[in-house]
Amino acid sequence: MARSVTPNHVVVAIVDTGVTPSAQLAPQLVQGWDFVDNDGHPADANGHGTELASIVLAQCPNCFVMPVRVLGQDGTGSIPTVVRGIRYAMAHGANVINLSMSTSTDNPALTAAVESAVAHGVTTVVAAGNQGVSSAYPGASAPDALAVGSVTSTGELYGWSNYGSWVDVLAPGKLAAMSLQGAPVTATGTSASAAFVSGAAGRLLGCNPRLTPSQVASDLRISLSNASC
Repeated sequence: MARSVTPNHVVVAIVDTGVTPSAQLAPQLVQGWDFVDNDGHPADANGHGTELASIVLAQCPNCFVMPVRVLGQDGTGSIPTVVRGIRYAMAHGANVINLSMSTSTDNPALTAAVESAVAHGVTTVVAAGNQGVSSAYPGASAPDALAVGSVTSTGELYGWSNYGSWVDVLAPGKLAAMSLQGAPVTATGTSASAAFVSGAAGRLLGCNPRLTPSQVASDLRISLSNASC
């Protein structure tokens, strides 16, 4: 059974396909919700959310992960469901929300949900997208979201990473992660980069829980290496 959130936890909400409570991840999971099946068991039937959770915890071993399932087994979902997931995470103690997903059309409700989360003190990290274009997808373009692009080990932007002045942070685009079965895999894309930054944000908040989202973003923009006590 997932533990309850207490004030001394730094909680990163993975709003995605859920997280499978494997032996490795289960100790770091707090109670979440499944908005696809409408129950309290947000297990992952796709693998994406589980990979993200493992990346977050690799960056912040003392963080806890709140699985919020808003995407189905095929990795797709609706914007209203994502909005409900963001609101759930905000209302149930998340300090950081990770949104490693993209949308094809603008939606004021999604932008409003992201902005509301940040206004309530929740650092909200979004993947820049993998289309290799300079335009921001809806959600990543929310003014107070922390948009993340992907770079190589030598710091060069991956060709598939979206880019532009709206991208706040660049992070590794290929990362070690964990599969549904607990096996090692390589996660590639701005989804993985966003999870890396969410973990770094969690680590900063573990050092100083009074940091505001703008202060977390400022520290991470200077250097991800600053995300330590």
